[in-house]
Amino acid sequence: TTNVCFPNGGGGVGAACAFGPAACKSHVCLKKDSGNVCTAKCTGSADCPVTWSCGDVAQVGGGTLSVCVPPGVGP
Repeated sequence: TTNVCFPNGGGGVGAACAFGPAACKSHVCLKKDSGNVCTAKCTGSADCPVTWSCGDVAQVGGGTLSVCVPPGVGP
C-alpha cells in the first residue's frame, strides 16, 4: 500500500480519476474504456453538465446508483 496526496477536495465532474474515488470531489469515479472520470450522484439530467445525462450504474456490492454519465456511455 502506498499513500498519495490528492488536491484539496479532489476533481470535479469530468476530471480524471485513475487513482479511484478519492481523486474526486464527490468520491464517485466512473470506469470507462477511455479512462476513468469523476462523476456525481444525480436525481435527473439537470443535476449534470450540459452534455451529460443522469443514469443508473451498478455499484460494487450490487444495487444501483444514479450518477451523471458522459455522452456515449450507456449506464
